Amino acid sequence: MRLHPSRSAPIRTSGARALGLAGMGLLVLSLAACQSAAPPSASPSSSVNANDYANLPAGVTPKGFQLPTGKGCSGDIARFRAVMDNDLASGHTTDKVHHDIHAELDRISRTCDPAHDSEASAAVRALKSRFGYPTGG
Repeated sequence: MRLHPSRSAPIRTSGARALGLAGMGLLVLSLAACQSAAPPSASPSSSVNANDYANLPAGVTPKGFQLPTGKGCSGDIARFRAVMDNDLASGHTTDKVHHDIHAELDRISRTCDPAHDSEASAAVRALKSRFGYPTGG
């Protein structure tokens, strides 16, 4: 065990190499998932209109795009769904990532009720963080 140079905290070296390689592999896979040759069309369940994206360069959100309003976990879920639909339509994400996130949002939405509002909102924030999206307001 050695000390971290800037924190004076111990660094565990056993397994660190394996974890580092695994982390690097996840980074490479996540970066590869973000690459696409052309913007994909929006999925049928998308809340965006694919025609709004037709004449825009890849990665550009159309003027007038607005996030849904709403409070609590239902608002958090609706906003992240809209962000994901926009990211798919503008070419910022792949069909697989879009599908995976929507599936997880479906699961979270089943727990979104007044008794579990904060837990469901926390689950949305954790999902956003896991996929590299900002988790603030």
